[in-house]
Amino acid sequence: MDAAFYNPFEQMNLRPDACFLCGGVPDERTREHVFPLWLLQRQDLLDAKLTLLNGTTIPYRQLTVPCCRECNNEHLSELENVIKGASAKSASAVRDLPEVQVFQWMAKIFIGLLWAELRLKADRAEIDGGPIVPREVVEDFAVLHGHLQSVRRPFVFENPTPWSLFVTEVHSFDSQLDFDYQDSVFGLCFGIRFSGVGIIACLQDNSTQKELFGELWEPLYSVPLHWQQWEEMWVKVMYRHSLLRRVPKYLSVLPPSDDGPVHVISLRTGGFAPETMWGEWNQQEYAEMLLAVLQRKMPWLTIDDLFIPPDKVMSWAFKANGSVNTVDAAGNPVA
Repeated sequence: MDAAFYNPFEQMNLRPDACFLCGGVPDERTREHVFPLWLLQRQDLLDAKLTLLNGTTIPYRQLTVPCCRECNNEHLSELENVIKGASAKSASAVRDLPEVQVFQWMAKIFIGLLWAELRLKADRAEIDGGPIVPREVVEDFAVLHGHLQSVRRPFVFENPTPWSLFVTEVHSFDSQLDFDYQDSVFGLCFGIRFSGVGIIACLQDNSTQKELFGELWEPLYSVPLHWQQWEEMWVKVMYRHSLLRRVPKYLSVLPPSDDGPVHVISLRTGGFAPETMWGEWNQQEYAEMLLAVLQRKMPWLTIDDLFIPPDKVMSWAFKANGSVNTVDAAGNPVA
């Protein structure tokens, strides 16, 4: 018997009142907060505002998506409780969770944010304005949306898994600096930092960053990072992913019986090894991306502060000899 492939997005209902996870349009609907309420309450973000793709802002508490009662109260609630409990303990507790649960949580926020922006107008002043994210763009994320269905039904993600995840401890700061969220929408990269936990992920890279740069990250797991160090590592991941030359591909194979798991197989495109999947790293390009990210909190920075031609870029995370730069919450060196 030929294998049957799993592609739930083909039947996905994109109506604005449909559940963002399963696509159902139930009689009784609930709404799922894209950023969970427990996180907004813990970080005092209920009235804080998030800037959307069109430059407008919306309070975090108003950023919700339609979600059926089963997906909301059963599948997603269970996942949120796992992440809430582990993150309240430590970054290492989050890192010790099954990676698939951290991936699911990240993918839920990523897809939820995309769905929320799909429903909002690109220009709120124009009644007939189009959505921030066109519907055809959402279809580009069908694979990730399919992988997110692992919250609802059994899945087996074969090695290498679709994702690379890096979870570090970060220093806690005042309310303004203790939370950060960043993404690269079309690169499927994601970073979130809150209450002493920093998570950086490539949601669809066939584990290549984890495989090739795990040794770079390993010493960072043993020390708390300053927010500047965390943002530096986020930019390293995001810029590296921008150099991806081969689009990751996956097969999702249905089980022969209804109660069996969907098997997800990551394909090394054309048989290429992980180290052949990226273009050449350019230090000036990396420095310019790092500058753009850091200027959100350090607007006085210029490219001359970060980059010395032809290839020297300032680092907060590592010393000149390559060892980790251990600092306290104020950024001062720790012996």
